[in-house]
Amino acid sequence: MIDKILPPIIGGIIGYFTNWLAIKMLFLPREPKYIGKFKLPFTPGLIPKERARLSKKIAMVCEENILNKETIEQNLFNEKNKEKVYLLIEKNFNNLIEKDYTINEILEKINKNNILEIIEEKGYNYIKDYLQTEENQQYIS
Repeated sequence: MIDKILPPIIGGIIGYFTNWLAIKMLFLPREPKYIGKFKLPFTPGLIPKERARLSKKIAMVCEENILNKETIEQNLFNEKNKEKVYLLIEKNFNNLIEKDYTINEILEKINKNNILEIIEEKGYNYIKDYLQTEENQQYIS
């Protein structure tokens, strides 16, 4: 019976100790340790020693695989977000109208933020796409 219980217990103790040592060696110490002029080996730990290189590599992986142009476009320009943008624009225009702003004052506020140019460009693209479909061309003609 002991020959069946003892190996897993010993294996667990050895595994715990080696994992504890590995974590300590990865993260500690945070700065190099010296005895006189001689630096102790394995100081600082691997993570603090390579922190700058690791952070650059992690940022590069995130940029290439997570935050690339396609992913951003998919998430920003999906139907759900378009609906939210339209509701936000409508809400802001309604707020401006409720405050009794004139059309000129509203356009000045929009123009100060260069939003008018963006809306104009997007509106032009939307109209161009709308007019280029066969169904709409037949309807217009």
